[in-house]
Amino acid sequence: MRHRQLAFLFLLVTLGRCSDSTAPTSPVTVTVTASLQSILPGQSVGATVTVVPPGNAPVDFVKIATSGVYTSAESLSVHLTGTFTATRFYSIPASAGTGTLTILATAAAGGATGNGETRVAVADTVPPVITQFSVSPADSAQPGDSLTVTLAMGDNAALRYSIIRLSGPVTLKDSVDHAYAPYASHILRLRLPPTTSPGNLSVTAQVVDVGGHTVTTAARLLAVRDTRPPLVLATLANRRGTPGVAPGDTLALSLFARDNAQLQVVGYRFGAPASVQDSFPATDTAFSKTVTFVASAGWAGTSTYSVFARDAAGNVRQVLLGTFTVASRTRQAPWSAALNATVRDMAYDPKRNVVYLSQTDSGRVAVLSVGSRTFGTPFAFTGAPHGLDLSLGGDSLVVAQRNTPYVTVLNLVSGQRDTVRVNADNFLDRGPDNVRVMGNNKALITITFAGSGYGGSLVELDLATRAYTNRVTVTEFVPLCRSADRSTALILIDDSCCPIEGVVYDALSGTLPTDKGTVNQYFNFASADFIGGHFLVTGTLFDRTLNARGTLAPSGATGSSVLAPDGTAAYFATTSGVTRVRLSDGAVVDSFILGAQPYQLAIAPDGLTLFAATATQLFVVDLW
Repeated sequence: MRHRQLAFLFLLVTLGRCSDSTAPTSPVTVTVTASLQSILPGQSVGATVTVVPPGNAPVDFVKIATSGVYTSAESLSVHLTGTFTATRFYSIPASAGTGTLTILATAAAGGATGNGETRVAVADTVPPVITQFSVSPADSAQPGDSLTVTLAMGDNAALRYSIIRLSGPVTLKDSVDHAYAPYASHILRLRLPPTTSPGNLSVTAQVVDVGGHTVTTAARLLAVRDTRPPLVLATLANRRGTPGVAPGDTLALSLFARDNAQLQVVGYRFGAPASVQDSFPATDTAFSKTVTFVASAGWAGTSTYSVFARDAAGNVRQVLLGTFTVASRTRQAPWSAALNATVRDMAYDPKRNVVYLSQTDSGRVAVLSVGSRTFGTPFAFTGAPHGLDLSLGGDSLVVAQRNTPYVTVLNLVSGQRDTVRVNADNFLDRGPDNVRVMGNNKALITITFAGSGYGGSLVELDLATRAYTNRVTVTEFVPLCRSADRSTALILIDDSCCPIEGVVYDALSGTLPTDKGTVNQYFNFASADFIGGHFLVTGTLFDRTLNARGTLAPSGATGSSVLAPDGTAAYFATTSGVTRVRLSDGAVVDSFILGAQPYQLAIAPDGLTLFAATATQLFVVDLW
């Protein structure tokens, strides 16, 4: 009996143990493995979650959550038996910055749960790089100048922002948010105020990346000094509307000046016999004034007129604008001299009162005396004379010989000739075509060739050393003109249409400051006013920087044209002669009937004589 009781108790104890709900179960093993242990801000990382359930129990669910620099959560309803894996990829925004990405996985299987975790470092240990930092101009600038600051940068991760700072005479802070881009550039353009004080300008750049790393660089100190003289111009016009001036006529001098900082004095000066001058105070960056005069009998003769300006820094500019003639006379009728060959170019010699005519067909330069109205002994050439111009002193004639690589410098006093080579090869029969002598004693010469396209050159010949330099590649047809004061020239690359490319030459600096499209037609004529402030290209007026100022060609104009030296009028060839057009309003104010159509026009530097070549005659037109 006792044995039965013990067996019963043992059975109860055993049953009790089997039904105990707190008995331990086998754990769920969860591991999280990252593809990378560290990444940069803006990069991606993969994470594989592996769940191993107890026995072969089914996996109920898996929860995956991230925290730290990136927060996310998801829950997977699995209900699959055996080991379960899931891979996820996380792209960390660059804007998240640096820190730690924690990936936590929780799984349930067979009534048990388990957790797994891994950590990925999000770090940027490399500073950004400034790949370019420049300031233009680099060494010095004037008040009123424009500065260009160029900054380019990159980072192995992401850029946050950059700052450009100016200190010294000008203070500025310019900050740009680069929106976590790996590469960026920034161009800052600013104008120094005219009131900028002299001093050294400091320009620095600072770049910051997503990791907080900072790099700084500085440009060379920029000297800000006002050493630039003012710009001063004027026009002198007879209110009677004629180039010549009679005693009692009213002259209007329109005076204009501009300075990058501040003007102080602006004035004008008439040479003898007029002998009048005056000046006016100026305190702004610009000044304009019109002064009128009544020409007296005591002004009889030819007077120069010039203008001048001084700025607050003491810089002075004086400009000779031209001449005007006062006389008690009337306009003479046009007269002509017979031509036996085509005129290629013309050059008027005021010292000898003759006009030189290059005649390629006859191989000579004809010499016509304006005073006696007769031809003198011509100058013979063997190389087909084309372009002509007088030297600075007016005692030599520079002649381009097309069929050779030379120009000839002909001394008009001694008759001696100096042949100067200006072309090194004979490719496609290359040779000099047009020539103009500038105020720096350098001759601009166009080299043409037997073909089309860019096979020619613009050559700059130093008349003092006889050395030449190729400046610009040009086409086979290149009209060339210069201002009467020899300060400015215009080169038209005529076979580059459309538009025709125009290049301006500045004799003061020896540079080509402007290269711009002009008119939309071939075979043009080019001329300039006395100071090179305006150019006339066939029928369109341009300023010094080749901005179009309007079309002036009147009805019936046939091509050839020339701008008056005083810049108030232009002359256009017509089927029967020449028409004069006023620039201010485009009105036709005069006509000269010649009975033939001119194909070439030229004007004397004083603006009082016009030369018009027709098929059989050279007409000399008094513009008084």
